[in-house]
Amino acid sequence: PGPAPPPPATSRADARHSASCTGTPNTDFGGAALVWGSAHTQPTAADCCRACREYPPSPDTHNGAQCNTWVWHPTKLDCWLKHQQADALKRAQQQIEQKPKGNPGVVWTAGLWHEHKACAECIIPNSFVGCISKTKCNTSRACGSPAIDGYSHVDAKCFRSSPTSQLYERLLKEGVKLQPHMEHKADYDGLGVKWGIGHKKQTWQECELACLDFKAGNAGAPFNNLPCNTWTWCSQPVCFEPDAHKHHFGDCWLKFQELPEAPEVNMREPMLESWLWRHRQQMPDGVPWVSGALLPPGVPFTNGTWSPRAFW
Repeated sequence: PGPAPPPPATSRADARHSASCTGTPNTDFGGAALVWGSAHTQPTAADCCRACREYPPSPDTHNGAQCNTWVWHPTKLDCWLKHQQADALKRAQQQIEQKPKGNPGVVWTAGLWHEHKACAECIIPNSFVGCISKTKCNTSRACGSPAIDGYSHVDAKCFRSSPTSQLYERLLKEGVKLQPHMEHKADYDGLGVKWGIGHKKQTWQECELACLDFKAGNAGAPFNNLPCNTWTWCSQPVCFEPDAHKHHFGDCWLKFQELPEAPEVNMREPMLESWLWRHRQQMPDGVPWVSGALLPPGVPFTNGTWSPRAFW
């Protein structure tokens, strides 16, 4: 698809309201929720307004809809970021102009943002490699991207018989020394051959060594029959991941993925703008992970591709 058409011209009334970041008290507006207020608090209405203006549209959230409506609760501090269609947005603007003091029976403060913010991530290229959203992936990996549906339909037999698995089994059997590659502030995807929770290492070097020493079939993970060719180590007291687990310093995840010389990457600095904004409270200091890959001799390491998790 081509680029989106330009937005309608902004009226003078719209421009005056857009210039203000105070909002209208005793007012509430509907709309499609882009960010739920119960998980997104802001200390003031002005901060909620700024959050709406800073919100980066994402293709995985209402097809790249931008924030044009915000609603803030003065005691709970919940800040809802929403998108209203053009007709509803026009009615909301008229409501503000007709009732500048709002309705005394409504506790919320609300505001509108009429400027257009482009969604660079929403433009789907004619051809691409890797993932450009959590559901749109194009990969040459024999078994696909395992995280594309939250790992719920991973075909273990496919990975076990994949060219990458067969190659590593042969190299390990022949005693070939694998070449390590390490990257700070990065998290590589992969199937856990040994879970990091409870598997502690004091340094990333120890985690890398654990991957080198790993013997398939000797660990209690669902995919422990696969060789270890990638690893991820937590370098901070708490390391964020967009999953249900808690990750702490020293967690050493041993993993397998196809084509580790071009790894699927969950996080890497510089990270995608929409992802960083979505998780900015959990990751104020950037990516806390260190990752690495073990490669066959003579195989060069490349940047790889984004995994579906880069869009969670």
